[in-house]
Amino acid sequence: MARMNPVVVVGDDGYAEALTGFLADRGGVRLVSPDAHDLQDSLATAQWIIEAAGRDPERKRAVLAHCATTVCPVVTSDSSVITRAELIAGLPADFQRRHAVAHFFFPLKYCPLVELVTGSEAAAPMNDKAVAILQSRLSGDLGRAVVRLPDNAGFCANRVGLFTIAVAFSRALSSEADRGAIDSMAIPALGLPRSGLFGTAGLIGFPTLIALLSALMQRLPADDPLSEHGSTALEALGREDAPGRASAAEAVVAALACDRDNYMALVAGQNGLDMETLRRIMTQSYGWSK
Repeated sequence: MARMNPVVVVGDDGYAEALTGFLADRGGVRLVSPDAHDLQDSLATAQWIIEAAGRDPERKRAVLAHCATTVCPVVTSDSSVITRAELIAGLPADFQRRHAVAHFFFPLKYCPLVELVTGSEAAAPMNDKAVAILQSRLSGDLGRAVVRLPDNAGFCANRVGLFTIAVAFSRALSSEADRGAIDSMAIPALGLPRSGLFGTAGLIGFPTLIALLSALMQRLPADDPLSEHGSTALEALGREDAPGRASAAEAVVAALACDRDNYMALVAGQNGLDMETLRRIMTQSYGWSK
Protein backbone atom coordinates (compact mmCIF):
# COMPACT_ATOMS: atom_id res chain seq x y z
CA MET A 1 0.00 0.00 0.00
CA ALA A 2 1.36 3.43 -0.96
CA ARG A 3 2.57 5.65 1.88
CA MET A 4 1.43 9.25 1.62
CA ASN A 5 3.39 12.36 2.47
CA PRO A 6 2.40 14.13 5.71
CA VAL A 7 -1.32 14.89 5.89
CA VAL A 8 -2.94 17.17 8.47
CA VAL A 9 -6.70 16.94 9.10
CA VAL A 10 -8.03 20.07 10.81
CA GLY A 11 -11.24 19.25 12.68
CA ASP A 12 -12.64 18.14 16.00
CA ASP A 13 -15.84 16.20 15.32
CA GLY A 14 -16.63 12.57 14.61
CA TYR A 15 -16.29 13.00 10.85
CA ALA A 16 -12.77 14.45 11.18
CA GLU A 17 -11.82 11.60 13.51
CA ALA A 18 -13.22 8.99 11.10
CA LEU A 19 -11.37 10.53 8.17
CA THR A 20 -8.13 10.60 10.16
CA GLY A 21 -8.57 6.95 11.11
CA PHE A 22 -9.17 6.02 7.47
CA LEU A 23 -5.97 7.80 6.44
CA ALA A 24 -3.91 6.43 9.33
CA ASP A 25 -2.73 3.21 7.66
CA ARG A 26 -1.35 5.29 4.77
CA GLY A 27 1.07 6.95 7.20
CA GLY A 28 1.96 10.48 8.20
CA VAL A 29 -1.51 11.74 9.20
CA ARG A 30 -2.24 14.03 12.14
CA LEU A 31 -5.54 15.35 13.52
CA VAL A 32 -5.40 18.94 14.79
CA SER A 33 -8.19 20.97 16.37
CA PRO A 34 -9.18 24.18 14.56
CA ASP A 35 -8.77 25.91 17.92
CA ALA A 36 -5.31 24.51 18.70
CA HIS A 37 -2.84 27.16 19.87
CA ASP A 38 -0.12 25.57 17.72
CA LEU A 39 -2.30 25.23 14.61
CA GLN A 40 0.06 27.29 12.46
CA ASP A 41 3.06 25.19 13.47
CA SER A 42 1.12 21.98 12.81
CA LEU A 43 0.40 23.07 9.26
CA ALA A 44 3.95 24.17 8.42
CA THR A 45 5.30 20.87 7.04
CA ALA A 46 2.08 19.37 5.69
CA GLN A 47 1.94 18.24 2.08
CA TRP A 48 -1.85 17.92 2.14
CA ILE A 49 -4.11 19.83 4.52
CA ILE A 50 -7.71 18.66 4.85
CA GLU A 51 -9.95 21.32 6.35
CA ALA A 52 -12.73 19.40 8.08
CA ALA A 53 -13.83 22.02 10.61
CA GLY A 54 -17.55 21.25 10.57
CA ARG A 55 -20.41 23.13 8.89
CA ASP A 56 -19.90 26.70 10.17
CA PRO A 57 -18.64 28.71 7.19
CA GLU A 58 -16.90 31.30 9.40
CA ARG A 59 -14.99 28.62 11.28
CA LYS A 60 -14.00 26.92 8.04
CA ARG A 61 -12.82 30.21 6.53
CA ALA A 62 -10.77 30.96 9.66
CA VAL A 63 -8.93 27.64 9.22
CA LEU A 64 -8.38 28.33 5.53
CA ALA A 65 -6.93 31.75 6.36
CA HIS A 66 -4.27 29.92 8.40
CA CYS A 67 -3.71 27.51 5.53
CA ALA A 68 -3.21 30.41 3.13
CA THR A 69 -0.07 31.47 5.02
CA THR A 70 1.60 28.09 4.42
CA VAL A 71 3.34 26.73 1.33
CA CYS A 72 1.37 23.47 1.41
CA PRO A 73 0.83 22.45 -2.24
CA VAL A 74 -2.62 20.90 -1.73
CA VAL A 75 -5.37 22.14 0.59
CA THR A 76 -8.88 20.69 0.47
CA SER A 77 -12.13 21.41 2.27
CA ASP A 78 -14.54 18.65 3.19
CA SER A 79 -17.73 20.58 2.47
CA SER A 80 -21.14 19.03 1.99
CA VAL A 81 -23.13 22.16 1.08
CA ILE A 82 -20.93 25.29 1.07
CA THR A 83 -19.36 26.12 -2.28
CA ARG A 84 -15.64 26.46 -2.93
CA ALA A 85 -16.14 30.09 -3.99
CA GLU A 86 -17.82 30.93 -0.69
CA LEU A 87 -15.08 29.23 1.34
CA ILE A 88 -12.11 30.94 -0.30
CA ALA A 89 -13.61 34.37 -1.08
CA GLY A 90 -11.11 37.11 -0.25
CA LEU A 91 -8.14 34.77 0.17
CA PRO A 92 -5.02 35.28 -2.01
CA ALA A 93 -5.17 33.98 -5.57
CA ASP A 94 -2.00 31.96 -4.95
CA PHE A 95 -3.81 30.06 -2.21
CA GLN A 96 -6.96 29.64 -4.29
CA ARG A 97 -4.83 27.84 -6.90
CA ARG A 98 -3.84 25.29 -4.24
CA HIS A 99 -7.38 24.74 -2.92
CA ALA A 100 -10.23 22.41 -3.85
CA VAL A 101 -13.34 20.97 -2.27
CA ALA A 102 -13.00 17.21 -1.77
CA HIS A 103 -16.24 16.01 -0.21
CA PHE A 104 -16.02 12.55 1.37
CA PHE A 105 -19.03 10.41 2.26
CA PHE A 106 -19.49 8.34 5.40
CA PRO A 107 -19.15 5.61 6.43
CA LEU A 108 -15.98 5.59 4.34
CA LYS A 109 -15.88 1.80 4.20
CA TYR A 110 -19.14 1.64 2.26
CA CYS A 111 -19.26 5.03 0.52
CA PRO A 112 -16.30 5.41 -1.87
CA LEU A 113 -17.44 8.63 -3.56
CA VAL A 114 -15.49 11.88 -3.35
CA GLU A 115 -17.00 14.94 -5.03
CA LEU A 116 -14.11 17.05 -6.31
CA VAL A 117 -14.52 20.75 -7.13
CA THR A 118 -11.39 22.47 -8.41
CA GLY A 119 -12.84 25.48 -10.24
CA SER A 120 -15.25 28.30 -9.49
CA GLU A 121 -16.55 31.22 -11.52
CA ALA A 122 -15.77 33.64 -8.69
CA ALA A 123 -12.34 32.28 -7.72
CA ALA A 124 -9.06 31.18 -9.29
CA PRO A 125 -9.04 27.47 -10.24
CA MET A 126 -6.74 24.95 -8.62
CA ASN A 127 -3.53 24.66 -10.63
CA ASP A 128 -3.04 21.62 -12.83
CA LYS A 129 -0.13 20.21 -10.80
CA ALA A 130 -2.13 20.34 -7.57
CA VAL A 131 -5.13 18.73 -9.29
CA ALA A 132 -2.94 15.88 -10.57
CA ILE A 133 -1.44 15.30 -7.10
CA LEU A 134 -4.86 15.36 -5.45
CA GLN A 135 -6.50 13.02 -7.94
CA SER A 136 -3.60 10.57 -7.58
CA ARG A 137 -3.99 10.56 -3.81
CA LEU A 138 -7.76 10.23 -3.84
CA SER A 139 -8.03 7.60 -6.58
CA GLY A 140 -4.71 5.80 -6.20
CA ASP A 141 -3.67 6.00 -2.54
CA LEU A 142 -7.17 6.03 -1.05
CA GLY A 143 -9.12 4.08 -3.66
CA ARG A 144 -11.89 6.67 -3.84
CA ALA A 145 -14.34 7.02 -6.73
CA VAL A 146 -13.73 10.64 -7.76
CA VAL A 147 -16.26 12.69 -9.70
CA ARG A 148 -15.36 16.20 -10.91
CA LEU A 149 -18.21 18.68 -10.46
CA PRO A 150 -18.92 22.38 -10.97
CA ASP A 151 -19.14 24.62 -7.92
CA ASN A 152 -22.86 24.44 -7.09
CA ALA A 153 -24.30 24.54 -3.56
CA GLY A 154 -24.77 21.02 -2.25
CA PHE A 155 -22.78 19.77 -5.26
CA CYS A 156 -24.58 16.65 -6.49
CA ALA A 157 -25.17 13.67 -4.20
CA ASN A 158 -26.36 15.64 -1.19
CA ARG A 159 -28.67 17.77 -3.30
CA VAL A 160 -30.45 14.67 -4.55
CA GLY A 161 -30.24 12.76 -1.27
CA LEU A 162 -31.37 15.61 0.97
CA PHE A 163 -34.14 16.55 -1.46
CA THR A 164 -35.49 12.99 -1.47
CA ILE A 165 -35.41 12.76 2.32
CA ALA A 166 -37.07 16.17 2.61
CA VAL A 167 -39.85 15.17 0.21
CA ALA A 168 -40.43 11.97 2.20
CA PHE A 169 -40.88 13.94 5.44
CA SER A 170 -43.00 16.58 3.73
CA ARG A 171 -45.36 14.16 2.01
CA ALA A 172 -45.63 11.94 5.10
CA LEU A 173 -46.68 14.92 7.20
CA SER A 174 -49.15 16.36 4.70
CA SER A 175 -50.81 12.98 4.04
CA GLU A 176 -50.55 11.68 7.62
CA ALA A 177 -48.90 8.57 6.22
CA ASP A 178 -46.97 6.14 8.41
CA ARG A 179 -43.19 6.59 8.03
CA GLY A 180 -42.42 2.92 8.57
CA ALA A 181 -44.92 1.89 5.90
CA ILE A 182 -43.41 4.41 3.47
CA ASP A 183 -39.90 3.03 4.03
CA SER A 184 -41.10 -0.57 3.65
CA MET A 185 -42.48 0.25 0.20
CA ALA A 186 -39.81 2.74 -0.84
CA ILE A 187 -36.82 0.47 -0.17
CA PRO A 188 -37.60 -1.97 -3.02
CA ALA A 189 -39.42 0.57 -5.22
CA LEU A 190 -36.64 3.18 -5.18
CA GLY A 191 -33.67 0.86 -4.67
CA LEU A 192 -32.82 2.26 -1.24
CA PRO A 193 -30.54 0.65 1.35
CA ARG A 194 -32.15 -1.20 4.26
CA SER A 195 -32.25 1.98 6.35
CA GLY A 196 -34.72 3.54 3.90
CA LEU A 197 -35.25 7.29 3.95
CA PHE A 198 -36.47 7.85 7.49
CA GLY A 199 -33.90 5.41 8.83
CA THR A 200 -31.14 7.22 6.95
CA ALA A 201 -32.40 10.47 8.44
CA GLY A 202 -32.05 8.91 11.88
CA LEU A 203 -28.50 7.77 11.11
CA ILE A 204 -27.55 11.26 9.96
CA GLY A 205 -29.21 12.69 13.07
CA PHE A 206 -32.15 15.10 12.98
CA PRO A 207 -30.14 18.13 14.21
CA THR A 208 -27.52 17.55 11.52
CA LEU A 209 -30.18 16.98 8.88
CA ILE A 210 -32.00 20.18 9.87
CA ALA A 211 -28.72 22.11 9.66
CA LEU A 212 -27.86 20.66 6.24
CA LEU A 213 -31.33 21.27 4.79
CA SER A 214 -31.40 24.83 6.13
CA ALA A 215 -27.93 25.61 4.75
CA LEU A 216 -28.80 24.14 1.36
CA MET A 217 -32.12 25.99 1.10
CA GLN A 218 -30.35 29.28 1.90
CA ARG A 219 -27.95 28.75 -0.98
CA LEU A 220 -30.24 27.42 -3.72
CA PRO A 221 -32.44 29.65 -5.91
CA ALA A 222 -35.92 30.34 -4.55
CA ASP A 223 -37.49 28.43 -7.44
CA ASP A 224 -35.53 25.23 -6.74
CA PRO A 225 -37.97 22.35 -6.10
CA LEU A 226 -36.44 21.85 -2.66
CA SER A 227 -38.17 25.06 -1.57
CA GLU A 228 -41.58 23.46 -2.16
CA HIS A 229 -40.97 20.72 0.41
CA GLY A 230 -38.11 22.01 2.56
CA SER A 231 -40.10 24.12 5.02
CA THR A 232 -42.65 21.35 5.62
CA ALA A 233 -39.82 18.85 6.03
CA LEU A 234 -38.16 21.06 8.66
CA GLU A 235 -41.49 21.27 10.48
CA ALA A 236 -41.84 17.48 10.38
CA LEU A 237 -38.27 16.99 11.63
CA GLY A 238 -39.12 19.11 14.65
CA ARG A 239 -42.10 16.94 15.63
CA GLU A 240 -42.30 13.66 17.51
CA ASP A 241 -42.96 10.74 15.17
CA ALA A 242 -46.46 9.38 15.61
CA PRO A 243 -48.14 6.40 13.95
CA GLY A 244 -49.72 7.38 10.66
CA ARG A 245 -51.97 5.81 8.06
CA ALA A 246 -50.34 2.82 6.39
CA SER A 247 -52.97 3.04 3.65
CA ALA A 248 -51.54 6.40 2.52
CA ALA A 249 -48.00 5.08 2.05
CA GLU A 250 -48.44 3.73 -1.49
CA ALA A 251 -49.53 7.10 -2.89
CA VAL A 252 -46.67 8.84 -1.08
CA VAL A 253 -44.08 6.44 -2.55
CA ALA A 254 -45.49 6.87 -6.06
CA ALA A 255 -45.30 10.66 -5.78
CA LEU A 256 -41.87 10.44 -4.18
CA ALA A 257 -40.52 8.36 -7.06
CA CYS A 258 -41.73 10.94 -9.56
CA ASP A 259 -40.33 13.82 -7.49
CA ARG A 260 -36.95 12.13 -7.16
CA ASP A 261 -36.63 11.25 -10.86
CA ASN A 262 -37.54 14.79 -11.93
CA TYR A 263 -35.07 16.33 -9.47
CA MET A 264 -32.31 13.96 -10.55
CA ALA A 265 -32.84 15.07 -14.15
CA LEU A 266 -32.60 18.72 -13.05
CA VAL A 267 -29.42 18.18 -11.00
CA ALA A 268 -27.83 16.09 -13.74
CA GLY A 269 -28.38 18.87 -16.25
CA GLN A 270 -27.02 21.55 -13.93
CA ASN A 271 -23.87 19.50 -13.31
CA GLY A 272 -23.31 18.38 -16.90
CA LEU A 273 -23.93 14.71 -16.09
CA ASP A 274 -25.90 11.96 -17.78
CA MET A 275 -28.42 10.04 -15.71
CA GLU A 276 -26.32 6.86 -15.65
CA THR A 277 -23.44 8.76 -14.06
CA LEU A 278 -25.73 10.38 -11.52
CA ARG A 279 -27.22 7.03 -10.56
CA ARG A 280 -23.70 5.68 -10.03
CA ILE A 281 -22.92 8.71 -7.85
CA MET A 282 -25.97 7.99 -5.69
CA THR A 283 -24.94 4.34 -5.36
CA GLN A 284 -21.44 5.32 -4.25
CA SER A 285 -22.67 7.91 -1.74
CA TYR A 286 -26.16 6.97 -0.48
CA GLY A 287 -26.18 3.28 -1.38
CA TRP A 288 -29.07 3.53 -3.86
CA SER A 289 -29.33 0.68 -6.37
CA LYS A 290 -31.80 2.38 -8.74
